[in-house]
Amino acid sequence: MEELMISINDYPSIQEAINHMKSDSVLILDDQVYDETIYIDKPVKIIGQNNTVLNFNNRQFIIEKGADVELKNLMISIQPTDFEANILVRDSSLKIVECHLDVKTQSRDLYAVLWAENSYVSFQHMNIKSEANLIKSIHGKVFELNGNNIDLDKCLLGVEVHGSEVIEICNNKITCSMNFLRMSKIYDFKIEGNEFLIPLEPILSKPRFFILDGVENGDIAQIKGNIFDAEKTLNILIHNGQSVSRTLEFSENTFKLKQDIKAAIKFDKINGLVKLDKNNLDDGKIIANQCGEITICTSIFRRFTAIKSKHIRLVKNEKLQQIIIEDSYHIHLKNNEINNIVSNEDAIKLTSIDKIRLEGNTVTSIDHGVSVLNAGDNLESLFINNEFKNCKKRAINMTSTTQIKNIKSELYVKNNIFINNDKALFMDDQNMKHCTIDENYFDNNKDAVVLLGGKKTGDLKVTGNFYTASNQKLEVRKASLCHLTHNNLSNSKIHIRGCDDILIHGNFYDNPGSKRGKCLDNEVCVKLGGHLTVSHNRILKGRVKNEVKETFDTLNITAYERHPAVTIHDNTQLEGYEKKSLFSTYQPKTLELYPDASLLSLLQYEGDTEHNLSMMDMDEVMRRDFLDLRSSFVDLKDLVQSQVIRKNIHAIVENLQIEILAGRDSNDIYRFIVKTNETVEMLKIYTTMEATVDSITEKRIVSVLSNYMDVLSGFMQKISEDEQDKLKAQINLLENLL
Repeated sequence: MEELMISINDYPSIQEAINHMKSDSVLILDDQVYDETIYIDKPVKIIGQNNTVLNFNNRQFIIEKGADVELKNLMISIQPTDFEANILVRDSSLKIVECHLDVKTQSRDLYAVLWAENSYVSFQHMNIKSEANLIKSIHGKVFELNGNNIDLDKCLLGVEVHGSEVIEICNNKITCSMNFLRMSKIYDFKIEGNEFLIPLEPILSKPRFFILDGVENGDIAQIKGNIFDAEKTLNILIHNGQSVSRTLEFSENTFKLKQDIKAAIKFDKINGLVKLDKNNLDDGKIIANQCGEITICTSIFRRFTAIKSKHIRLVKNEKLQQIIIEDSYHIHLKNNEINNIVSNEDAIKLTSIDKIRLEGNTVTSIDHGVSVLNAGDNLESLFINNEFKNCKKRAINMTSTTQIKNIKSELYVKNNIFINNDKALFMDDQNMKHCTIDENYFDNNKDAVVLLGGKKTGDLKVTGNFYTASNQKLEVRKASLCHLTHNNLSNSKIHIRGCDDILIHGNFYDNPGSKRGKCLDNEVCVKLGGHLTVSHNRILKGRVKNEVKETFDTLNITAYERHPAVTIHDNTQLEGYEKKSLFSTYQPKTLELYPDASLLSLLQYEGDTEHNLSMMDMDEVMRRDFLDLRSSFVDLKDLVQSQVIRKNIHAIVENLQIEILAGRDSNDIYRFIVKTNETVEMLKIYTTMEATVDSITEKRIVSVLSNYMDVLSGFMQKISEDEQDKLKAQINLLENLL
């Protein structure tokens, strides 16, 4: 139907024209000022000229009874008034397009320019300057603010919307010095592509720029692509979402905070999924309290805090300084960068968490890296492929605070890198049931692994780890079982005491040269409470003397319980030791070592005549060792061919290291090069399979090859020019491989 155009020139006032207009007619106003109260109860359009002004000084514009009204190209002016609202919309629809709105300061605190009930309200492409609260909409069907330029000054609350079905606030430029938006009991909403400027003045004590109270059932809940340019504290609060099936999205938003200005986003009691993605929050922090599930991905922010939330997932976030999570069920932190620069605060602090998974994170801290405070609820903690460096205290700090439920917890640490930490892995937890430390890289840590257990502590398995030659220490106190297998320990020190069953198997050592007679300075110090097996270890040096004729021990064993069973078999290059030097506080009645691994020797105390030396078939011991090693692989359900290749690489690197250490003082340099060259060529073949070379494997290769190059460079001055060419060719091969 064609719209009927009506001219204001045919009527004495706007109201008179509207009274005579038919539905869906269009009223054209002149370039003049209109100062009158207007009442509309039918669908009409009012269009102004370039300088048409509607002046509502102590006047009102009332729309009700199902009216559908559109205002366009008008200048609306509102001076101080006694009304609580100048524009009233009830059970109707109002659309204001391409208009100018100028509102002066009002005396009433509850004043709003527009008050709408059960209505459709839309502001589009407007220029608004208001010194008073702008809009209050209650139980509306649709509320829209699209493409406007809004300047709100001195108002307590710019926009308040309650119980609306659909809200759209998109592509606006909004300057608001105080609180801009409060929404409650909302169904579908979208706040997207806006630019918000928050000026410094006036300063509020507790500003809340956004408040969303009550997210009801619906399909869309989105805050996306907004820019917040804040000159003072910025707070956004979203709480009370009862629907468990909703996803609340906060993504691609940017905070531009002036220096020393803080910002916070708080999600409180949101039962559904809260998803934050690709946000740049500058120095802002994120808080989650009693939420169902929260996921934060590829964002920049300073701090994250969560309390009593069920599922928390942080992935690929940057510039984090601190993560604090308490009383939650499942935590997954993956590929985040965390750098704590605050003293006496942990980079990551986890308290009473049922399941923890840290994967691929980089953590540095001037205090603890990760602290897990177990209040009896921790079921499972996994640390996989993380890098911990320069932690002034403990990189991973596992501490038992109370034993409420007496639940046994499990810890699994695999493929992590620990560099320049005071203590790489510290466990003071009687609740530990199983602890597996597998294929990690330790470099220049004062203490690599420390377990201070108790009567309830279960087993510790340390398998396939690489320790650089930096005098690191592994200390275990009280555990039912302690297994050290297939580690490259370099010159690390091992102190074990109070364990029922100890297995030291398949490790590689290079003695650090510690003083004999001091147990804590020996490479392997065992205070025996039960069974001890030392087997298939490769030890470069045994008991030797230095320049001042001080004696060093590789292995030092004491016992504080009677009748411990000891077997030492199939260890290679354990040279130069005396049998009596293995024991510091007593001499055994008999001690026999069986290199062919055919018998088990039971160690007896001197003077103990009640027990004769008993022997048993070694097959039982070997079967127990095999079952132990097999169990460590059963847990790795994702074992694939690359794992096998990687273990081959580790074995080649270990062989090369032995060849280098054995040949560094050799007079037959040519034979030394030929022998090691075969190993290097084999290593070259394996490392071309890039998918199998992880960060820890790479560090092992670089460390060993760099050491090899140093040895070859030292030979240069000892050989002829012809031989130097061969040596240079070998060095070039190493450089290419590196």
